[in-house]
Amino acid sequence: MRFFLRAFLIPFSLSFANVAMLAQSAKSGAFQGKTFTESYFKIAFELPSFLDPQPLDSIDLHSKDTVDAWLMAVAREGTEPYGIILMSQHLKRVFIVAQPGDVISAKDFLRRVRNSRAPGDVIGAEGHEIKASGLTFDWLDWKEASGEPSSAVVTQRGDYLIVARCNAKNEKELQSMKDAFFGMRVTAR
Repeated sequence: MRFFLRAFLIPFSLSFANVAMLAQSAKSGAFQGKTFTESYFKIAFELPSFLDPQPLDSIDLHSKDTVDAWLMAVAREGTEPYGIILMSQHLKRVFIVAQPGDVISAKDFLRRVRNSRAPGDVIGAEGHEIKASGLTFDWLDWKEASGEPSSAVVTQRGDYLIVARCNAKNEKELQSMKDAFFGMRVTAR
């Protein structure tokens, strides 16, 4: 399945060997219609009209539930393998001694995604932007060897990265997915 790509797995699988004590986890996110809300991170965003929420177990992702990373949401375009996978990644900070393979920042995460791309992939745009919501987003776009556009978009909440992995049929749909994630807002609950 193209939805499950190496670029997304490698940064998360690097953290499998790490053991960290997490007092709380962000497993309380859910869709209400096309709105995803998550109470631990206090975030919400709207899916583009062509995407539909899917059960978390609709994809086979080995890092679905680890100490450092877990799957938060999945949305697809009907039965096609295009859409968004939303995950969180715990960052290693100064108070925790970072080990080789630990993700320490959004830029570090995207560097790992870039380095994990297949030789036939073409790296596209990347950027950093602060939105009116006060959230900061970093992203990296690329085209798969098959020509399909993809992107990884990252924002940070506390000691966690929230990562949207998007792949689409065309550039217009990819931009709609990214815009949905960029439209994320901070909620009171």
